[in-house]
Amino acid sequence: MEGTKRISLPYLYVKEEPDYPRIMGFDFGQGDKKGTYRYEMYLPRGAEEFGIVLYEEDSLKFAGYLDWSRSAPSGLIKKDVLKKDLPPKGVYKAIIFARRSGREDRIEKTLLIE
Repeated sequence: MEGTKRISLPYLYVKEEPDYPRIMGFDFGQGDKKGTYRYEMYLPRGAEEFGIVLYEEDSLKFAGYLDWSRSAPSGLIKKDVLKKDLPPKGVYKAIIFARRSGREDRIEKTLLIE
């Protein structure tokens, strides 16, 4: 509005990348098939790199990557993981990260592998 005059713009011009989370809504649990687990996460604008790093909960010793990718599309990411590809049963601290446009966001979760 300019005084009483309404001005309509057909689109919004954004000079810089908006401030939004790079990663949202991580969930991990048993998959639909026996011997599998599934994770899901939401990447609002995709990622140039993302990963899920596991650490033993008690010692914080590096236990490996649940997943890692150099590029990911925007939207919901779902992936089944075979139990044999996971570390031994136990409780793990997971650091889930996504990088895009020189910025990184992280989520920390506790995962139970039975």
